[in-house]
Amino acid sequence: MRVRRPGGGRDGVVKPAPFDYVAPDGVEEALAALALPGARPLAGGQSLIPLLSARRERPRLLVDLGRVRGLADVRVGGDGGLRLGAMTRQATLERDERVAAGWPLLREAVRHVGHVATRTRGTVGGSVAHADPAAQLPAALLALGARLRVRGPDGERVVELGARAGGAGERVAEGGERAAGAGGPVAAGELLVAIELPPLPHGARCAFAEHRETAAGPVVAGAAAVVADGRAALVVIGAADGPLRVAAAEQALLDGAPHETVARLAAAPARDLYVRAVLADTVRRTLGRLAPDPAARPGPAARPDPAARPDHGGSA
Repeated sequence: MRVRRPGGGRDGVVKPAPFDYVAPDGVEEALAALALPGARPLAGGQSLIPLLSARRERPRLLVDLGRVRGLADVRVGGDGGLRLGAMTRQATLERDERVAAGWPLLREAVRHVGHVATRTRGTVGGSVAHADPAAQLPAALLALGARLRVRGPDGERVVELGARAGGAGERVAEGGERAAGAGGPVAAGELLVAIELPPLPHGARCAFAEHRETAAGPVVAGAAAVVADGRAALVVIGAADGPLRVAAAEQALLDGAPHETVARLAAAPARDLYVRAVLADTVRRTLGRLAPDPAARPGPAARPDPAARPDHGGSA
């Protein structure tokens, strides 16, 4: 494994803080590099590179995962489940017909991520490991019951998506600020190798929606839903410091509650009143794409026009 330092201009000056760079070929080689002090993995770079340029991230060593063998495979197993290598490009979720047929929520959610150029470079695993609170793919994956395969110095472990590297995470205190990527499922020195999803139940319905103030603005609120007979998963974006399943809203959905009730319960964890209102509306839109609102009632029948009544020969 050879470590090299990227060159800059004539004086070797670059916008990011200086760092060393390595591009390993295998998982074990990548883990060895990540064990070095100040090492940081580089997947698609769509989140990390801007942070490097702004010097909000200052790794001593950048470990490029683009050449690591076996990290970009997409496979459907004998049990009908889906395995996505961590370096699977986001654009693959749009193009792969197996994903479209078996897990349509992924295709629907990924189309909200950035634009074509960023999805071509961005990776599924990078989005999960970076753990941006407003990211769409982690919300969809959580609704689909994804599990993560993480490799580290002590071997491989399976992590339920939504768990934190250091255990169950707590909500940030009001007024606090959480760094992007903090509290994600992958600890320093570890490598996310794959995301695994169970097959969708027969007849499952899925929907995703989000809200932005402008087309290019950040995501303010979002919702991903999966509903099948006797099962429901409703995940919201904007209510916490990451995608959040709201059990009370899921139960209300299963009980046939009106969409307004389900949306209010789903948005309740949001502390900001504006975000709560926007999130409730986003959840209502998501539910409306799954099924008609149980509270909807047909309007009153139109009264017959007296002039159109048949003449029964009565006197005037």
